[in-house]
Amino acid sequence: MGAVLGLVFLHYAWTASSAANPFAFGEKKNDYYNLLADGLLAGHLHLLVPPAPELSRLADAYDPRQNAPYRTNLDFSFYRGRYYLYFGIAPALTLFIPFRLITGIDVPEGFAATLFMFGAVCFSVAILVRLGRLYVPAPPLPLLLAAELFLALCGFAPFILRRPLVYEVAVSAGAFFLMGGLFWLLAGATAGPPRWTALTLGSLFLGLAAGSRPHHALAAPLLAGTWLWVTREATPARKRRAAACLGGPFALCGAGLLLYNHARFGSWLEFGQTYILDAHNHPHLKLLSPSYAPSHLFLILLAPPSFDLDFPFVHVYPAIWPALPHTRAVVEAIAGLLPCAPPAVLAFLAPALWARARRTAAAPLLPIAVAAVLLALALVLLAFLACYVGLSARYFADVAPPLLLAAALVWIHCDHRLRARRAWRISLHAVIGALALFGAMVHLAVGLTGYYDLFRKRNPPEYEAIEDRFRWLQRLLLRRSGGYGELTMRVRLPEPRPARSEALVSVDDGPRSHVLCLRYVDADTVVFRLHPPEGVPIRSRDIPIAAGETHDLQVSMGSLLPHLNPRALAVFFPGSADPGRWLSVRLDGRPVLEADVALDPEPPSAVRIGRSTSAVQACPADFSGSIEGTRRAWGGR
Repeated sequence: MGAVLGLVFLHYAWTASSAANPFAFGEKKNDYYNLLADGLLAGHLHLLVPPAPELSRLADAYDPRQNAPYRTNLDFSFYRGRYYLYFGIAPALTLFIPFRLITGIDVPEGFAATLFMFGAVCFSVAILVRLGRLYVPAPPLPLLLAAELFLALCGFAPFILRRPLVYEVAVSAGAFFLMGGLFWLLAGATAGPPRWTALTLGSLFLGLAAGSRPHHALAAPLLAGTWLWVTREATPARKRRAAACLGGPFALCGAGLLLYNHARFGSWLEFGQTYILDAHNHPHLKLLSPSYAPSHLFLILLAPPSFDLDFPFVHVYPAIWPALPHTRAVVEAIAGLLPCAPPAVLAFLAPALWARARRTAAAPLLPIAVAAVLLALALVLLAFLACYVGLSARYFADVAPPLLLAAALVWIHCDHRLRARRAWRISLHAVIGALALFGAMVHLAVGLTGYYDLFRKRNPPEYEAIEDRFRWLQRLLLRRSGGYGELTMRVRLPEPRPARSEALVSVDDGPRSHVLCLRYVDADTVVFRLHPPEGVPIRSRDIPIAAGETHDLQVSMGSLLPHLNPRALAVFFPGSADPGRWLSVRLDGRPVLEADVALDPEPPSAVRIGRSTSAVQACPADFSGSIEGTRRAWGGR
């Protein structure tokens, strides 16, 4: 299991550093957390970046139309002429400042995010192993390895680490301290007499989790529950000691955070979100509202990713599902956790299995009880995120670790309950293992793209080398999907020729619908005309065409191609390197219409041959001649 964790760390580190952002030690960093460390080490709570004087003279400094020329960086909080960082202070205090004081150099953001995210996985695996040892016989090693990979890969960690900036540092630190707090609480409360050092560390870690992501303070009831557990038969002195260990560090972290807020913004509960400078006027935003919950819950839990033919075959695009009931659009990519990690649904079985275990005593009670608690924690955090104005896939670092760990514990519990029923046990592992493998493949795929496809854009040689290894799969998918490429038709024009325009090829896709038409000028002359989705029609010259003969018509345009990147199109469809601006019509080998027009790739089901579409009224009639044969030319190498 340690070897697997080593591979996970290597993959995390490669993901965080391969988009032309290597872990460069020994040079001065100007990222947000290092700027915060600069300010704190200089004795200031504000950043040492001076705002433009014009900001303070604006009528509304938070109006993005007014502050755009003057704001130094997006997502700085501007208050009374100074810049502050609204992201949690805990990563700076626990990593960036100590590392600089010890080594004299700055921590690269990507390295910090990698350490925190990997640490969260290590704590999750440690909890899994600790609770798994309570079962007799112990869970089989293959099951533990599968659960370990499920925890490491299926919580969007590769996706989050693809662009490791200040946002990802904050969420990964929150996950690290949250899961670390859970581990230390279990270590202190479940191994005989209470271990006071472990309980103190559990309280401290939960306090630092809130210092990284303030809503992690919602995990505070875990401290009360742990106190009730360790003092159920304790003396008053032991109860006071337990209260000090479990409440003291968390309370100190909370008090320090409140003082930090008050010293910066004059408000105990103002973390800086009200004063952010970005594309929205934050003082006028409603940051928390239950009205956001319906659409947010769908996006967080159920919105599927996009499966397509373009490498890496799975993509997470900006959310386009339900319209969000606020003015701040969801601009970053997200897909539902359950479609991307199907075994996570096991977590929702934990309460029922815990109730059954209490009645039957057929299995150790603690692991499934912990799973139920983890589910409750994940749901509480999920409820908060669902009511928050913004939404992004990086927020899965808040919810996924406890939810996936609960699912893994349920998986082990079910394996134990079915140990005497071999067929059922094999079926369980076959289904859950296949779903876990599917989830891992999805997350590895979207980990190559991240939010903005930065790996492809910034490191083309390495990305293309990986893409080329999967060309065989892309070729197989393209051939099996069929219906792509240049369209060749053998057509015979109608006799007599009607005095109208008729559709030869139409693409029916709502606002992107377009039609290639044939207009009969007279008995011997026709005109080809394309009605594009936008702009004026594109027409050919008058084309003489003999009556009563069969003609070959070749149509090449972007909408007949699959949605592939230009490099893949050049490989599989030579000559089509720029499909977005590509139209060519040839009659018996002679070009009759060529144009530079934007036509997006469309699925074969949207292409209609010889039929029009009601979406384009300028060419409503179907082709009245005969089409004796069609062929889609796919010239893939």
